[in-house]
Amino acid sequence: MVLLRRGWWLGGNSGFGWDKIYHKHSITNMNLVEKIIKNPNGGELQGTARVYRGFTQRFRCDISGRCTEVERIPLKAVVEFRNDPNMLGQKGVITAHCTHGPLECPSWVNNVRNVAPA
Repeated sequence: MVLLRRGWWLGGNSGFGWDKIYHKHSITNMNLVEKIIKNPNGGELQGTARVYRGFTQRFRCDISGRCTEVERIPLKAVVEFRNDPNMLGQKGVITAHCTHGPLECPSWVNNVRNVAPA
């Protein structure tokens, strides 16, 4: 089980959880975070955390319904599984963001139908 806590973000690089993901990285759909973490490869271990990767695609469709991929953006989510005594359990999701250029995701990324494991 993975926790997504409200957390906090006061600007800069500090903070964690939903507040940081939403305000710093412009991810407004919690289901997107869940989809990244459900990556079937289980993510990669980094100390007591796991790093999950995926990607999202944007398509342009013509009048006949034929769609072509026009953009693909890699995604990353980090989950801290270590127990935090201040939180009475695991810290949970630290962050989730796009990994291209700026860490602020474009709004179309929040369409979870276009998310796949990396």
